[in-house]
Amino acid sequence: MAEGPPIPSLKLDAVLDMAAAGPLIASLNERRGGDLALDAAAVERLSGPCLQVLLSAAKTWAANGARLSLHHPTEPLLQTLRLTGADSLQVLLAQESPQ
Repeated sequence: MAEGPPIPSLKLDAVLDMAAAGPLIASLNERRGGDLALDAAAVERLSGPCLQVLLSAAKTWAANGARLSLHHPTEPLLQTLRLTGADSLQVLLAQESPQ
């Protein structure tokens, strides 16, 4: 079975706080218009501003008919999503299940 071209990836920072929100927005904007995989393997902390950025990105990608996927989410990231009631981010991002 032939595979298509690799999906571009964006490695998320370990600390996604207020200071990281601006650079995260810029990185996402540079990659708009096509599928994108978010590599969350290093995420140790996610704060409100970056959570809002990710929720907005998920809706933007969906509205544009592109796929935004979350790869290798860490337990701290998943716990923050649960505690903030943002579990839907996993669904919006079409989280890849471990193989």
